[in-house]
Amino acid sequence: MIEYLSLLSNIFKLELVAALVATITFIKYRKTINFEASDYLLRFLWIGVFCEFIGHYPRYIDHIGIDKSDFFINNQKLLKNYWIFNIYSIVIYSIIVIYFKKQLKNKIFKKILTYSVYIFLITTIINISVTDIFFKAFSQYTDFTGLLIIICAISFYYYELLNSNDILKVNSSLPFYISFTLLLYYLSMTPIFLSSVFYTKEEVVFIKYYKSILSFGNYFLYGMFIFAFLRCYWFNKSPNTKSSLSSTL
Repeated sequence: MIEYLSLLSNIFKLELVAALVATITFIKYRKTINFEASDYLLRFLWIGVFCEFIGHYPRYIDHIGIDKSDFFINNQKLLKNYWIFNIYSIVIYSIIVIYFKKQLKNKIFKKILTYSVYIFLITTIINISVTDIFFKAFSQYTDFTGLLIIICAISFYYYELLNSNDILKVNSSLPFYISFTLLLYYLSMTPIFLSSVFYTKEEVVFIKYYKSILSFGNYFLYGMFIFAFLRCYWFNKSPNTKSSLSSTL
């Protein structure tokens, strides 16, 4: 186990820190937090930690040399972790949309997002079932449709925000920081995800820049999550703490 932990990336460690900061924050401020919404944020972070941890198994397999065993010789497709992250993407996109659905008051918007998640789940599962993408690469269909429903969910959230008094409290609003971070991350990273399928491992230059951009994007994502929790809770100096905290979720 210690040897496996030593192979984990710095991204995983930052992801773990973000999940721990979120958990500690929600425990400390549990009396003023609406767990119906924040629970999905915790799921987003901890599922990410779990999948990132499990997803390192090809590196460990290669490190200890069991990739040459009879099992992996007969199951070459398991030497890659695409299948884990294809499942992860479907789950995470759905969780993000549900999180923002929980922020909404408009029943029509909420119903649209509910149906969108159902359609997304059904079509993505069909896509990975009828194609050979599941074990071979990241699903372009999942990433593209996932981006669309995230944009839709965040757009609804911004529309309601702009038409309410909550717009005056965005500097201490956790959903606002999360929305900005996720929107910027997926708008910038999804084209990278989509283009990766067109390149092979022999194209060293692309892979080098792909990994660098992906690392930068993940540092931004989880760094901003940590900042958001600290800014909205630990460093929130509002004189009416309970009221202020309640408005952030």
